[in-house]
Amino acid sequence: MRALVFALAGACVLGCATTAAPPAAASEAPTIASCLENAEDAAGRRACIGSANLACQDEGDGGVTTTGMVMCAERERAQWAALGAAAGATLAAQESPTQAASRASAAEVHEEWMRARCDYDASYYEGGSMARHSLAACVMGETARFALILYERTITLAES
Repeated sequence: MRALVFALAGACVLGCATTAAPPAAASEAPTIASCLENAEDAAGRRACIGSANLACQDEGDGGVTTTGMVMCAERERAQWAALGAAAGATLAAQESPTQAASRASAAEVHEEWMRARCDYDASYYEGGSMARHSLAACVMGETARFALILYERTITLAES
């Protein structure tokens, strides 16, 4: 239920972003998956955070308007969320019931913490237009960090 509420809140933040044209065609845009494939280690994987967002901001409206910057951050956040969901599904098939319960608890607490942390980041702008970008960028980064925790756990399980 909380995930649905947070997703809807994110959609509200991005409300006017739907009117902007995409900065780059999806097939041309760098993806998080391709970045991770080329990463040599954990530090390289962490360096992928923000890569698709920054590339998006170099195209079209992406880095010129708040709406474009929010759209770019949301595009990358969606990729990280999909990666985290796929890693979670992989882990669910391999974990013990205790591990699965701990993962679910961590995800719930992380979501709550992310919401509070990102609201705090956005509060710096006191409701100005950059508050939307600050919130979107924070949610993107925190979604990425949690997705990497799950993704790297799948790597560790595969190696053992």
